[in-house]
Parts: sequence; C-alpha cells; structure tokens
Amino acid sequence: MNEIVSLSQSAFSKSRTIHDNFMYVRNTARQHHRNKTSALLIKLVIAKAVDTVRWDYMLDLMQCLDFAQRSRALMMTLFPMASSHVILNRIPGKDILHGRDLRQG
Repeated sequence: MNEIVSLSQSAFSKSRTIHDNFMYVRNTARQHHRNKTSALLIKLVIAKAVDTVRWDYMLDLMQCLDFAQRSRALMMTLFPMASSHVILNRIPGKDILHGRDLRQG
C-alpha cells in the first residue's frame, strides 16, 4: 500500500498517522518560507458518510431512548445553527450553514 498511496495520505497505511499529515504540511510550508518562494496552501475537509446524520433520525433515536421532549426540542433548535466558515489571512468569511450534518468534537 505504501507504494500506491501518496506520502501526503495517511489512510490505508498502518505505518502512518494523522500527525504525519501535519508534519508534511509544516515541512512543506517551512521549505517554501526558507526558499522565499510564493505558495498558497489550502486546507480542504471532505465530508464522509460517517460525518453526516439525518436530523429526523437523531430525534427519533432520542425519543426511543426516552429523552425528554424539552431535550429533543433543544436539539432541534441547535441542529440548524451549525455552521462553518473559511478563514483567509485570519479573517473569517461568511458563515456556511450545514445542510444536515453534525460536527464532531
């Protein structure tokens, strides 16, 4: 797998961790800085199927687990408020409202 998967990827390789990705980007940025070459580094986060949960499913599950109506109503209020934004030169851009996913962490 190490020959198939790029060095910038940590998935599908037992010998690599997510920390390797950070080190790869940091070293690349340092190299550009040292050489005084212009560069643009972009961080993209691609959503996975495990990162999305249907809100109606969550509410049904909470009801089956005997969560109080008040708790379910609070969650329904919070779900649509989840948002993200792009930060460029330390300036946050406009909010991007999430369609139907929950943020982890």
